[in-house]
Amino acid sequence: MSKSKNYLLKTRIMIIIEVALIIITMVLYLLLKNVVAGIYISIFVGCLFLWVLLFILTFNLYNKVKNIKME
Repeated sequence: MSKSKNYLLKTRIMIIIEVALIIITMVLYLLLKNVVAGIYISIFVGCLFLWVLLFILTFNLYNKVKNIKME
């Protein structure tokens, strides 16, 4: 398997995992909204921000590899 195909596969898997993590986090937050308070809410927001940032970086890497593959 070529390097670009390998990177493309890895980025697709990372995107799927990150989307699943964001969905799971949102569902857990909605279920535990009344329980989560104080420092836990700041940790939740930090984790959510980190996952969104990682998703954006992974998507940029995916587009970069896709553009290299087309050249």
